[in-house]
Amino acid sequence: MPFDIEYNADHHFVKVSATGEIDMKAIRDYYDRLEPVLAENRADRILVDGRGAEMRLSAQDVFGIPRLAVKARTMGAKKRALVTNPGISGPELFEIARNHEQQVRVFIDHDLAVDWLLSDG
Repeated sequence: MPFDIEYNADHHFVKVSATGEIDMKAIRDYYDRLEPVLAENRADRILVDGRGAEMRLSAQDVFGIPRLAVKARTMGAKKRALVTNPGISGPELFEIARNHEQQVRVFIDHDLAVDWLLSDG
């Protein structure tokens, strides 16, 4: 599995670690596995650490991901922070696409991502 999904009870968010190749099949699996974890823990914040992942997504795929999120009923998440390696352009497209629905930010620094995720703003 390219995604490890766990609930952080101390800070009340779901942490996702992504590794290996990520394509649309992996993204669909991610949403199928994420929804029950969010629902069970009533979590509304998600931290995705994608520094160990290789994105195999087209721009069209990235812009289609918000529809998958709606279909998977993960839209209850108010904030999503995505940590990625410097110089990756796909996550910025994700940030643009997702911000129509909720707060999404892309970071290269893990600690800054967590600070933003836990902030009230």
